[in-house]
Amino acid sequence: MYKNSLATINLIHNIIREYGIYSDGNYSIDVDHLSYGDKKLLMSHLLDLSDYEWAIGNLYRFFAMYDENKEHLQCALDSECFTVYRENMEEMGMTLNRHYDNGEIYWTRK
Repeated sequence: MYKNSLATINLIHNIIREYGIYSDGNYSIDVDHLSYGDKKLLMSHLLDLSDYEWAIGNLYRFFAMYDENKEHLQCALDSECFTVYRENMEEMGMTLNRHYDNGEIYWTRK
């Protein structure tokens, strides 16, 4: 179901950047807080064409299909949250480091 294409990854990263909330060195996101348009766009990338066409034919069917796939959508977003956070930190000139003794992650300026 989840098509791991460059366009899908870019869409997920953009959604995380728009809706993600910073929390303890990472972003978190809740798929329930996405706009209807972003839900449709995300579903168009994650569903097969026939399933998507069937779902958007009716608002009730769309939300039924969305609710059915919500857990999967949440996992797809969650799996990319740290990657987006890391990219944002690196764009600000930070470098990811790890303590040798306890494995804790910390950031320093380049």
